[in-house]
Amino acid sequence: MIALHWISAGLIAASWLTAQVIDVFPRAHRGPITSIHMFLGVATGAAILARLALRAAGTPRPAPDEGIVDWVARAVHMILYALVIAAALLGVANAWARGASVFGVFTFTSFTTDRDLRHLIGGLHETATDAIVILAAGHAMIALAHYVLLGDSVLRRMLPRA
Repeated sequence: MIALHWISAGLIAASWLTAQVIDVFPRAHRGPITSIHMFLGVATGAAILARLALRAAGTPRPAPDEGIVDWVARAVHMILYALVIAAALLGVANAWARGASVFGVFTFTSFTTDRDLRHLIGGLHETATDAIVILAAGHAMIALAHYVLLGDSVLRRMLPRA
């Protein structure tokens, strides 16, 4: 579970960062970076689904905290999972609405010519991914606060075992 946590975090960061630089490239040369972004998004969705499957199968998670702290931690994780799945699905919908090629191997044929619909889907995808990054950053800051301010083991128990 811990390895999948860090794999998911890395994929989320890489996917979001590739999205931030797509527009740096001239329109005619955006295909490869867009394909990388789409691949990373699908991989992120798959990693989250794997985490949920492991959790459903009863794979133990790190020892919970007590009371409200545990409840908030669980809620944040569930919101993050839901947002990642929603962002991945919206990303596929966005590629399908706009028409996109993935490394020239797979092509989404656009299902609409409605620009407003394309902008809506793209905007929802962007909003979901921005929310993931904001919530994940808050999640990381809280873990650091636990370590630095409270001196507890929340952060240490999420580090890979030696």
